[in-house]
Amino acid sequence: MLYPPPNPDVVCWQPGVKLRWKDFAARSFPAHLSYPGSARLAACCTAEIAVLPYRDEHDRPTLLVESFFVKSKSWVRDSTRFDNQLVLAHEQLHFDINELFARKIRQKIAQHHAGTRASPGLDLQDEIGLLLKAENVFNQSFDQETHQDPSLPRLQKWQALVARELAALQEYQSTACTCGQ
Repeated sequence: MLYPPPNPDVVCWQPGVKLRWKDFAARSFPAHLSYPGSARLAACCTAEIAVLPYRDEHDRPTLLVESFFVKSKSWVRDSTRFDNQLVLAHEQLHFDINELFARKIRQKIAQHHAGTRASPGLDLQDEIGLLLKAENVFNQSFDQETHQDPSLPRLQKWQALVARELAALQEYQSTACTCGQ
């Protein structure tokens, strides 16, 4: 199967590959995203999930779930600050959370195809919508807790939680063919 050429503005989530400050290519905080407290932000990671119609290797219709970071929508206020590695680790965790929910969506799709839907009465589109909303809530909880206590131990607590959940859903992790870019 042919894949589209790589998009230089996108970093696909891959195990073991971490974001670098040079990936944050936006010049400044987008004005349209302003909200109370946003002036204090040191960086912003724009990670997205795309759910696209797709045909599998047997030419059956399904959905492709992509987890990616958008360079041109992600920015850092000052990448040379003393605590920049803690800030970068925080932004990386947002990207990892994005991958976690992409895996949950892939799991729902697999359950749907296998006829073992976990939520009777909801169609697949509704289940995906609920997972995307849950991702927003999870990210907000992470930000709220780590902004109240921006310490390394607090961040490590969240890293451990996300790592456990990623490991539990490893069979649904992003691959080269789940990120056409």
